[in-house]
Amino acid sequence: MMGTAAAARHAAGLGLGLGSTDADSCTTPATLGHGVLGYRGLRARLRTLGPIDVLQPWSRRSHRACSLAADAQIPVAPIPTETLPSFTPPADESAPQTRERLDVPDDLPLVALLCDPTHHADPKRFVYMVGTLQVAGYPVAGLVDRRAGHTARARRFHAESGVAWRVLMPSGPTASLLHACDMAVVLPPPVHQPLRGHEAAWVRWSVLRAHLLGIPVIGAGEWLPDALLGSVPEEHEELFQPWDNSLRDMLRRLISLAEDPAGRRRIADAAQSAAASVATSANYANDLDALWRASASRRQRRAQAVSV
Repeated sequence: MMGTAAAARHAAGLGLGLGSTDADSCTTPATLGHGVLGYRGLRARLRTLGPIDVLQPWSRRSHRACSLAADAQIPVAPIPTETLPSFTPPADESAPQTRERLDVPDDLPLVALLCDPTHHADPKRFVYMVGTLQVAGYPVAGLVDRRAGHTARARRFHAESGVAWRVLMPSGPTASLLHACDMAVVLPPPVHQPLRGHEAAWVRWSVLRAHLLGIPVIGAGEWLPDALLGSVPEEHEELFQPWDNSLRDMLRRLISLAEDPAGRRRIADAAQSAAASVATSANYANDLDALWRASASRRQRRAQAVSV
């Protein structure tokens, strides 16, 4: 594990056997936080660990570092884009404490815009949607990650609208505040900027993380496992289907939840239960195990081909 002891503990929680109960003994901090610059330290650590079956990088930089450190002697697995986990640290405060800090009343629904990766969602469009709900008599507060693209446009639109609705852009990632939300939305990526494989994995994990917290994600049907979709109450299935890209469609779904706290709770419970069944550490470990076996097998076949 190239990273911190906290990263190693997080990995262990996902089901990865790190070979030691002491996280400090199985981590290699990257030099100055840069994966490529840390490959010499990683190479030295590999020599002390003995035979290595496979190296698993988590980013492009760490993939380069692993390739340099392995020196063609050890298989390097590809980045697991299909099962890439979120390493967002858990919240260190309760939902009521977070809402109090954000000054959001208990009776005001808080809606988060999921934007992992940050460039794939349009904050201005989301802010407009929150404002329209306010004008229509369904007040909600919107939560936007300030790292998202075009937040300046969203702020300007909000300031010039003259309508007093709540839009929050606090410091820190939205994921660390998600536990205090009542629901979340995921907007389709711009047509001119489709998501790449690892970015699509980020969206899947951000949606799954929300459901694990009991936060229903509206419009997230294409990112959800079949097991989760099948657990949603039939009368609410439409809420999870992907947007048809019209504002009317988005607003209709949000209004149906904004005016029905009991319905939100039923959906949240169903989503949380189903997400827990597909996001176990055993499932994650099995996915990685298959990836590692394939990587080691390819390396072995190449070695055999060279020897022949």
